[in-house]
Amino acid sequence: SSDLLAPVVGPTLGLVFVCSILGATIYAIIGAFIASLAVNQEDYQQVQTPVMLLLMIAYMGSLFAGAFESKAVLLVFSYIPFFSPLVLPIVYAIGAITMTDAIIGMVILVITIAVLIVVLGPLYRASILSYDQSNLFKRIKNTYKTAKALKQNQKSYEGNNGD
Repeated sequence: SSDLLAPVVGPTLGLVFVCSILGATIYAIIGAFIASLAVNQEDYQQVQTPVMLLLMIAYMGSLFAGAFESKAVLLVFSYIPFFSPLVLPIVYAIGAITMTDAIIGMVILVITIAVLIVVLGPLYRASILSYDQSNLFKRIKNTYKTAKALKQNQKSYEGNNGD
Protein backbone atom coordinates (compact mmCIF):
# COMPACT_ATOMS: atom_id res chain seq x y z
CA SER A 1 0.00 0.00 0.00
CA SER A 2 2.94 2.37 0.54
CA ASP A 3 3.85 1.90 -3.14
CA LEU A 4 0.43 3.27 -4.07
CA LEU A 5 0.79 6.35 -1.85
CA ALA A 6 4.36 7.29 -2.80
CA PRO A 7 3.48 9.00 -6.12
CA VAL A 8 0.90 11.19 -4.34
CA VAL A 9 2.57 11.94 -1.00
CA GLY A 10 5.85 13.36 -2.34
CA PRO A 11 4.33 15.89 -4.74
CA THR A 12 1.63 16.80 -2.23
CA LEU A 13 4.24 17.54 0.46
CA GLY A 14 6.15 19.64 -2.07
CA LEU A 15 2.96 21.55 -2.87
CA VAL A 16 2.27 22.07 0.82
CA PHE A 17 5.77 23.50 1.32
CA VAL A 18 5.70 25.82 -1.72
CA CYS A 19 2.11 26.92 -1.10
CA SER A 20 2.90 27.63 2.56
CA ILE A 21 5.73 29.95 1.59
CA LEU A 22 3.76 31.66 -1.19
CA GLY A 23 0.63 31.94 0.99
CA ALA A 24 2.56 33.43 3.88
CA THR A 25 4.17 35.88 1.46
CA ILE A 26 0.94 37.11 -0.13
CA TYR A 27 -0.84 37.52 3.19
CA ALA A 28 2.25 39.18 4.75
CA ILE A 29 2.34 41.74 1.94
CA ILE A 30 -1.33 42.54 2.33
CA GLY A 31 -1.08 42.50 6.12
CA ALA A 32 1.90 44.87 6.09
CA PHE A 33 0.07 47.34 3.88
CA ILE A 34 -3.09 47.18 5.99
CA ALA A 35 -1.04 47.56 9.19
CA SER A 36 0.71 50.61 7.76
CA LEU A 37 -2.69 52.27 7.38
CA ALA A 38 -3.61 51.72 11.01
CA VAL A 39 -2.84 54.46 13.50
CA ASN A 40 -3.56 52.56 16.71
CA GLN A 41 -4.51 49.05 17.89
CA GLU A 42 -8.26 49.57 17.61
CA ASP A 43 -7.82 50.97 14.13
CA TYR A 44 -5.71 47.98 13.12
CA GLN A 45 -8.39 45.55 14.24
CA GLN A 46 -10.90 47.38 12.08
CA VAL A 47 -8.78 47.57 8.92
CA GLN A 48 -7.49 43.99 9.05
CA THR A 49 -10.97 42.46 9.20
CA PRO A 50 -11.38 42.15 5.39
CA VAL A 51 -8.06 40.29 5.16
CA MET A 52 -9.09 37.95 7.96
CA LEU A 53 -12.45 37.28 6.27
CA LEU A 54 -10.68 36.49 3.00
CA LEU A 55 -8.32 34.12 4.80
CA MET A 56 -11.20 32.43 6.64
CA ILE A 57 -13.12 31.89 3.39
CA ALA A 58 -10.01 30.32 1.85
CA TYR A 59 -9.51 28.16 4.93
CA MET A 60 -13.11 26.96 4.98
CA GLY A 61 -12.96 26.33 1.24
CA SER A 62 -9.89 24.16 1.71
CA LEU A 63 -11.53 22.24 4.54
CA PHE A 64 -14.58 21.43 2.47
CA ALA A 65 -12.76 20.94 -0.85
CA GLY A 66 -13.31 17.20 -0.74
CA ALA A 67 -17.06 17.67 -0.45
CA PHE A 68 -17.37 19.60 -3.72
CA GLU A 69 -18.60 17.37 -6.51
CA SER A 70 -17.60 19.75 -9.29
CA LYS A 71 -13.97 19.59 -10.35
CA ALA A 72 -14.50 22.86 -12.23
CA VAL A 73 -15.28 24.68 -8.96
CA LEU A 74 -12.16 23.25 -7.36
CA LEU A 75 -10.07 24.25 -10.37
CA VAL A 76 -11.40 27.82 -10.19
CA PHE A 77 -10.62 28.03 -6.46
CA SER A 78 -7.11 26.72 -7.09
CA TYR A 79 -6.52 29.56 -9.59
CA ILE A 80 -7.72 32.39 -7.31
CA PRO A 81 -4.50 33.74 -5.74
CA PHE A 82 -5.86 34.34 -2.23
CA PHE A 83 -7.42 30.86 -2.06
CA SER A 84 -4.83 28.79 -3.92
CA PRO A 85 -2.21 28.50 -1.15
CA LEU A 86 -4.74 26.70 1.03
CA VAL A 87 -6.74 24.88 -1.64
CA LEU A 88 -4.06 23.64 -4.07
CA PRO A 89 -2.47 20.91 -1.94
CA ILE A 90 -5.83 19.49 -0.87
CA VAL A 91 -7.44 19.39 -4.31
CA TYR A 92 -4.26 17.87 -5.74
CA ALA A 93 -4.19 15.21 -3.01
CA ILE A 94 -7.81 14.21 -3.68
CA GLY A 95 -7.09 14.00 -7.41
CA ALA A 96 -9.34 16.84 -8.52
CA ILE A 97 -6.52 18.65 -10.37
CA THR A 98 -3.32 17.61 -12.08
CA MET A 99 0.18 18.79 -11.28
CA THR A 100 -0.02 21.02 -14.37
CA ASP A 101 -3.10 22.73 -12.90
CA ALA A 102 -1.26 23.14 -9.59
CA ILE A 103 1.75 24.70 -11.32
CA ILE A 104 -0.54 27.10 -13.21
CA GLY A 105 -2.14 28.08 -9.89
CA MET A 106 1.28 28.69 -8.32
CA VAL A 107 2.44 30.76 -11.31
CA ILE A 108 -0.71 32.91 -11.00
CA LEU A 109 0.07 33.27 -7.30
CA VAL A 110 3.69 34.33 -7.95
CA ILE A 111 2.55 36.88 -10.55
CA THR A 112 -0.01 38.24 -8.08
CA ILE A 113 2.68 38.55 -5.40
CA ALA A 114 4.91 40.46 -7.82
CA VAL A 115 2.05 42.80 -8.77
CA LEU A 116 1.21 43.40 -5.10
CA ILE A 117 4.84 44.26 -4.35
CA VAL A 118 4.96 46.74 -7.23
CA VAL A 119 1.58 48.30 -6.40
CA LEU A 120 1.60 48.21 -2.59
CA GLY A 121 5.32 48.81 -2.01
CA PRO A 122 5.23 52.56 -2.73
CA LEU A 123 1.94 52.88 -0.86
CA TYR A 124 3.46 51.12 2.14
CA ARG A 125 6.45 53.49 2.14
CA ALA A 126 4.12 56.48 1.98
CA SER A 127 1.78 55.30 4.73
CA ILE A 128 4.11 53.68 7.28
CA LEU A 129 4.80 56.94 9.11
CA SER A 130 1.44 58.57 8.46
CA TYR A 131 -0.80 59.36 11.41
CA ASP A 132 -3.83 60.35 9.36
CA GLN A 133 -6.99 59.91 11.47
CA SER A 134 -9.49 59.96 8.55
CA ASN A 135 -11.58 56.97 7.49
CA LEU A 136 -9.93 54.02 5.75
CA PHE A 137 -10.78 54.84 2.14
CA LYS A 138 -9.77 58.49 2.53
CA ARG A 139 -6.53 57.31 4.15
CA ILE A 140 -5.83 55.01 1.19
CA LYS A 141 -6.51 57.89 -1.21
CA ASN A 142 -4.17 60.19 0.76
CA THR A 143 -1.53 57.45 0.83
CA TYR A 144 -1.76 57.12 -2.95
CA LYS A 145 -1.27 60.87 -3.36
CA THR A 146 1.71 60.83 -1.00
CA ALA A 147 3.28 57.88 -2.82
CA LYS A 148 2.86 59.69 -6.12
CA ALA A 149 4.52 62.83 -4.69
CA LEU A 150 7.39 60.76 -3.25
CA LYS A 151 7.98 59.18 -6.65
CA GLN A 152 8.05 62.60 -8.32
CA ASN A 153 10.47 63.90 -5.67
CA GLN A 154 12.72 60.91 -6.19
CA LYS A 155 12.80 61.48 -9.96
CA SER A 156 13.56 65.15 -9.40
CA TYR A 157 16.33 64.30 -6.94
CA GLU A 158 17.88 61.75 -9.30
CA GLY A 159 17.67 64.29 -12.15
CA ASN A 160 19.48 66.96 -10.11
CA ASN A 161 22.21 64.58 -8.93
CA GLY A 162 22.78 63.20 -12.42
CA ASP A 163 23.93 66.56 -13.80
